[in-house]
Amino acid sequence: MLRNYTNFINENVDQVLNNVFRDCKPIIDEIKKCGEIKFLYRGMDIKNLDIKRFTSLEKRTPLDTNEYIHDKLNELFKEKFGWNVRDGVFAYFQEPRVNRFIHDEYKWNNKTMYGTNTYIMFPIGEYKYCWSPKVDDLYGEFEPQMSGSFMDDDELSFMYEDYTKEYTWEEWVEMHREYQEEGFFIKMSNIIDEEYIDNNLITDTANEVSFKCKEYYLVDQKFTQQLIDLIYK
Repeated sequence: MLRNYTNFINENVDQVLNNVFRDCKPIIDEIKKCGEIKFLYRGMDIKNLDIKRFTSLEKRTPLDTNEYIHDKLNELFKEKFGWNVRDGVFAYFQEPRVNRFIHDEYKWNNKTMYGTNTYIMFPIGEYKYCWSPKVDDLYGEFEPQMSGSFMDDDELSFMYEDYTKEYTWEEWVEMHREYQEEGFFIKMSNIIDEEYIDNNLITDTANEVSFKCKEYYLVDQKFTQQLIDLIYK
């Protein structure tokens, strides 16, 4: 999906950074309360970006998660927080968390977990957020849960042959898939209810934070010192 954004690459940098400071004062004030010089970081597959203003997507296409599970998790988050947290704009307070190397069976490469480049991110105006002090990445939390909750066809076939002839194979698979799915989402609902919050944001964490905002800025890290001078002076 194409993203809607405005590129300020040819404009006066000082003026644009002042606009960032003005437009993003709510998140800047919240971060400054934590008492540390910290920024949010976001990985994107975009190069040659100086400063860009993005319109947030209403529905995000998940990178690794099955879309059905993605939508069901959104339902669980919406029950507690009132919005589709998994469709938010994800960011992290520790840049290495985004800029971690990916390993494949042949080589290491410089592609980040969530994009080829890492930028400083500022939600514009009013926003909501959701995060967990304990869960660093929800996919990493539910992937093993998912593996342990859903039997493959061979396992189902073994049970079908040994324990029942009351159902057709199709009925047997449907019944167990529904049962396993229910158990998986009960586990995930418990994690969301017990571990996720929408307040008390702290900067001393590498955990993912999902933001609900209409727009956001991405700023190249070469402007880090200028941002520090502007925000923390």
